[in-house]
Amino acid sequence: MKMVPELAGDMMESMMSSPEASPSTSRDECWYTEKTGRLFGYNEIVAPWATKRYSLSIEGLHEEIKDIFQWLRPCRLEEAIRLEVKSAIKERWKGNNVRVSVFGSLRTRLFLPTSDIDILVECDEWKETDVMETANYLEEKGLAKSVAVFSDAYVPIVKIVEKDTLVNVDISFNTAQGVKAADYIEKVKEEFPVVEPLILVLKQFLILRRLNTTYTGGLSSYGLILMLINFLHIVAASVVFFAPLLTRLTFCVSLFIAVFLMVGKNLKEEIFHNIAKF
Repeated sequence: MKMVPELAGDMMESMMSSPEASPSTSRDECWYTEKTGRLFGYNEIVAPWATKRYSLSIEGLHEEIKDIFQWLRPCRLEEAIRLEVKSAIKERWKGNNVRVSVFGSLRTRLFLPTSDIDILVECDEWKETDVMETANYLEEKGLAKSVAVFSDAYVPIVKIVEKDTLVNVDISFNTAQGVKAADYIEKVKEEFPVVEPLILVLKQFLILRRLNTTYTGGLSSYGLILMLINFLHIVAASVVFFAPLLTRLTFCVSLFIAVFLMVGKNLKEEIFHNIAKF
């Protein structure tokens, strides 16, 4: 694998020669630039996360990634709103030895404003009718705009659209695999702090290009996380003196560039085999 500084150099050369690939530049801004001659339309068009005018350099990209991360990262209020459905389920089954927990991006705090909410309901003595009763209760409480029940599935699921936020909520019954996966990602976040900003920025990148849905050929959030974890292990193992830098958020921009070059330009077949091992 090439060293990251070389990768960064290749990417920056490409970025400088293509205005559409430059920081804070959308297709509308490129059109605006061609019509007015103004550089990226900065005088008129500002990205919602922008706190300054970013220089067209590694340092400028680093500053913008930091601002995007701060703009995207969930706040405590967003987290509290998303936990209302969990609280309602706990209240309904209070005293029935039912365990309710969240998993997925809400548990790992790697969720975006549009991310789904994944909830797990566990009980030693569970009846099929309890799935429907849970759905009915959420509807009666006014928490659900719409409800769909899949009680005959291998893992019973209740799908609702939360009324206030319009966020999709998936409620699974008696399967702990999602919780185990979330606990694993929590450990990885401790090992590689750069995972959090990289994941949030890359998830938003895929969403804006409608590449985040697996059944249309996109990449799921969990698949993206596994790919990124594998990438970080490759970098740590291949380039020894970079390993200590993987714990520093300031190294995020070089990794961000290297991810795109690895996946978009230098992807090797064996990388897929490594991802499958996780």
